[in-house]
Amino acid sequence: MQSTPRRGLVLLLTFGFFFFASALWTVHSAYMWHIKNKLHREKRLIEGVVEERWVVNNSRRPTFVRYSFTLPGDPKKYGGTDQVPEDWFDTLPLGGVVTILFLPSNPKISETDLSYPAPIYGEEVLTGAAISFLLAVIIWAVFYGVTCAPRESPSDPAVSPRA
Repeated sequence: MQSTPRRGLVLLLTFGFFFFASALWTVHSAYMWHIKNKLHREKRLIEGVVEERWVVNNSRRPTFVRYSFTLPGDPKKYGGTDQVPEDWFDTLPLGGVVTILFLPSNPKISETDLSYPAPIYGEEVLTGAAISFLLAVIIWAVFYGVTCAPRESPSDPAVSPRA
């Protein structure tokens, strides 16, 4: 039995969706890598205040802080959230001072000086692209095998191969 044109269209649309999602993830990863590297190249330092801290309960125990800062001569308050290494987490009390890196051209882009460093060669981008593309192909292959692969009709018992 052959796959129908409708199943072929479903297969094409499904693969297209996963490929498009993979491409979007790659573009997003590349943009985030670019911003983080730009921040580390053009950074300015300022002191900020720890406003909130929390631990996400899972096996690796990621630790986060929310901070705020103001620029001299600018009444606007800027801030952000950043993941910090666990060994530094306990040294950052609420209301404590933390050094902030920010972009002078856009102070909304900032992080603590304790955050994890930017990948140097874009490994994060390449890894994200490879993983998302492989997932797209695997999901497409499973979907194809389950719904669209041609099925053989059961053989006629009256016709048997000769030995």
